[in-house]
Amino acid sequence: MGYDLSFTGIIISVLFSTTLAPIAGNYGPVAGFLAGVFHMILVTNVGIIHGRINLYNNGVFTLYYGSITGLPEICNRYKI
Repeated sequence: MGYDLSFTGIIISVLFSTTLAPIAGNYGPVAGFLAGVFHMILVTNVGIIHGRINLYNNGVFTLYYGSITGLPEICNRYKI
């Protein structure tokens, strides 16, 4: 990806990508791996917009993934 792995933003992104573990638990390791890859890509590239505040990026994208992956289950539960 062209980033120094000792950069604080990259380390925080990797640590917060563990919040995507429920995706791997529900949908399998391939889906978990893909979620982690997309997480790293989005978090490291969207930070340019607001000064590389990666902690904020991690939380927003984790919420986004959780919403997208949980949406079908919520719709089925409430018959929407």
